[in-house]
Amino acid sequence: SIRKYLNNDDNEAVASTYRSMGIIMLEKLRDNYGALENLEKALYIFKDIRGDDDCEVAQLYFKIGDAKIRLNNYKEAFDELIYALEITQRIHWDDKVEKHNLLANLYVYLSAVTQELGKPLQALEYENKSLELDLAEHSEEYGKESYVVAYFNMRFGDIYHGLGDYSTAQFHYQRSL
Repeated sequence: SIRKYLNNDDNEAVASTYRSMGIIMLEKLRDNYGALENLEKALYIFKDIRGDDDCEVAQLYFKIGDAKIRLNNYKEAFDELIYALEITQRIHWDDKVEKHNLLANLYVYLSAVTQELGKPLQALEYENKSLELDLAEHSEEYGKESYVVAYFNMRFGDIYHGLGDYSTAQFHYQRSL
């Protein structure tokens, strides 16, 4: 085994293996508790080796937040996603597309979590940030009649519906069609 060969558990090969197992458990096997356990082990090792300000650490916080959402633990999921957001914004990424995609996903997940936590105005702010990122990155290919714009209008409709602002919700639902 990798652990036996390398004679310790604190190395990137072990951390990468825990990460891979966690992602498979989360995304394919739907074993959210097992995923969380493996992702947290990977995070612990990567943080020990690379420190907090690392793209792998940010991505692991995001995945851990995703696992906690699936376990309906929205408060802890929010905290994990905020850690991921802070790291992502703070550090340099060699792959700008990877950074953009993580930021956009973080804002979408933060919107969903804050809506679940009963904070629809904050959810709307996060949703707007995600839309702004996506439109800035893909403005030429999206345009005003794209699937992405329709999706965000649907999400805005959901948020305004939750706020009890039914005319604004109706406006956004109509725009999504």
